Amino acid sequence: FEEGTPPGVATIPGTYLNGFHERAEIVYPEDAYGLARVSQTLLNVTSGTTMRLWLNGERVTLAGDVSDYRRSLDMRSGVLTRSYLWRSSGGARARLGFVRAVSLSEAPRAGLRLTVEPLDGPMSLRITHVLDGRVENQVERGDPRVGTALAGLVLLSVAHAHDGERLLLRQRAPHSGLELVCAAAHAVSGMEAASTFHSEPLLATADFEAHLEQAAALDVQLVYLDSRRVDPAELTAAARRELAAYANSGGVTGLFERQRKWFEAFWRDADVEIAGDTAVQQSLRFSLFHLLQGAGRDGLTNIASKGLTGEGYEGHTFWDSEIYVVPVFTYLRPELARALLAYRVGQLPAARARAHELRRTGALYPWRTIAGPEASAYYPAGTAQIHIDGDITLALERYLQATADLDLMWDGGADVVIECARFYSRYGHVSDDGSFHLHTVTGPDEYTALIDDNHYTNKLARQTLRFAVGLANVLRSSDPVRFEALASRLELTQDELDRFAGYARLMYLPVAGELGITPQDASFLGKPEWPWDSVPDERYPLLLSYHPLDIYRHQVLKQADVLLAHVLLPEDVPRWRLRRDANYYAARTTHDSSLSACAHAIVAAELNLMDAAVSFFDATARTDLDDLQGNGEHGVHVAAMGGAWLTTVFGFAGLRVKDDKPTFRPRLPRRWRRLRFRLRWRGCLLEVDADHDTTRYR
Repeated sequence: FEEGTPPGVATIPGTYLNGFHERAEIVYPEDAYGLARVSQTLLNVTSGTTMRLWLNGERVTLAGDVSDYRRSLDMRSGVLTRSYLWRSSGGARARLGFVRAVSLSEAPRAGLRLTVEPLDGPMSLRITHVLDGRVENQVERGDPRVGTALAGLVLLSVAHAHDGERLLLRQRAPHSGLELVCAAAHAVSGMEAASTFHSEPLLATADFEAHLEQAAALDVQLVYLDSRRVDPAELTAAARRELAAYANSGGVTGLFERQRKWFEAFWRDADVEIAGDTAVQQSLRFSLFHLLQGAGRDGLTNIASKGLTGEGYEGHTFWDSEIYVVPVFTYLRPELARALLAYRVGQLPAARARAHELRRTGALYPWRTIAGPEASAYYPAGTAQIHIDGDITLALERYLQATADLDLMWDGGADVVIECARFYSRYGHVSDDGSFHLHTVTGPDEYTALIDDNHYTNKLARQTLRFAVGLANVLRSSDPVRFEALASRLELTQDELDRFAGYARLMYLPVAGELGITPQDASFLGKPEWPWDSVPDERYPLLLSYHPLDIYRHQVLKQADVLLAHVLLPEDVPRWRLRRDANYYAARTTHDSSLSACAHAIVAAELNLMDAAVSFFDATARTDLDDLQGNGEHGVHVAAMGGAWLTTVFGFAGLRVKDDKPTFRPRLPRRWRRLRFRLRWRGCLLEVDADHDTTRYR
């Protein structure tokens, strides 16, 4: 990541976990409201994928005589392939193939292969491979979802090198000082090639020339290393050592084979099989593939709302991660869920600092971030979304429930839960009527901001307070001595735990008596309706066409966060109220958010409204493959991808956890003949195989 703003004036003490440091300072500037903000942007790295090709002296481009063009993403083996037939101006033909993979098991490595097959006799060949450090990021031009990013060149040159086998570029992000090295080694097969290498500060090239009589290939072994994981003094040497190890492990061929085996192991347990609906089958596998390749694995990184596929939202992590992605990995790959949660544990000092800025104790996690501090400049839809604390603690609770992994709680998870509960207890207050209220917040629905008693926020806060008390009791019972040390470090007392429990009981969660529905917030039902009939379709999404204050004063939703609260915490929602809430809020929801449809789909499935459930599910599952939001160039919609799996398993398969056990109530759409999936529960692998008549559990 890159910090686009130099260090500023606010210095706030924090505490790292696990005794690594007693204190840590978080330094960042203040914005116009006195609240600190750091501009954080995920930068595009040195490009290593460019290859230029000349045959018989002619430059090969797709603008030429090209036929039989194919491009495919093989999700079973984790490779991208492209091939086509090219014809020269003199009529000579050649078949070209490109294969590319970024290793998911060997983090620094990627592999490229170019194959050339002459079809009408010998040809002269020239191939140029380029490491290009002249990369830029997108700059926002009227769409706030893209982000401002950084204009122009974003990586400065530190070093460049070349020899008879390798290329290397080393660059630095100017503000954060993070350094990156990209290095490449090459191997040719099927030809005798003369090679020349050249490098300059932002560009390194390798040229290969040969007389081609048969099919031949050029393999490029790419490695990327950075100064977060390697001592800067060792960065260049480490890249060379990594290239040597890469070659000794079979080069590009070995990488492709290990990638295939890695994905075979993943799909064996994680695949969702649907008979009777090929579009949905494709969508679910596509979604799982992108979730898998976009998720951090090291505890230092999370998953951006666009994964690693585009520059929308500047590569920031949102609450999408804990609500839509972590639950998927909790049941499919718990070790990945643990890594994503460990990222939040490591950012607790920044969350404590943010709470301190609001004159509260505890921790307030950022609505959007990369490095820990809040990256949103617009506080009504940023800092006011204090539900993020509840999202994170709910993800921790569900992870603990499904894995029984108390070690994560001892290793900082409990600190997160207690500090989030502490923040809620100090942010809210008890009114004269004896209810506990949370004022001036924004829920997940960003078309309603700075309101009181948002139902979603209050319900997640109540669950956080309850979980904090329950977790403390579990930890105390499992290891009293260790718990006392934890309580001492956090200055946690029984009186405070009792206060958490009391506020949870008093949490304000009303039902409107005259309508029998759950108010989204204290003022929502008193607002005027949105003028649906006078707003043309091209004015949606509303946030691109109308001032926020115009939107905020109406009963109009970007997404129905009441229904999402019911999906996440259904225990105290009677069926009659779920039906009324679904009817009321569906009529007032634009679904301008890609996060919206899956909650409606799960609710509709629960109510046996299968046609509606399928319609909402299709809108979720096909978001990216059909570009339903119209902004595919910004990257995929990670939350919708997670939502597709959640709808399948929680909606159509009816997964619920009751009395600490998983239960199911499958109800398949008419067009599906069969649904089969697997999930993990406390070290066991459970398979659910359902058709319209029978469900088999194994």
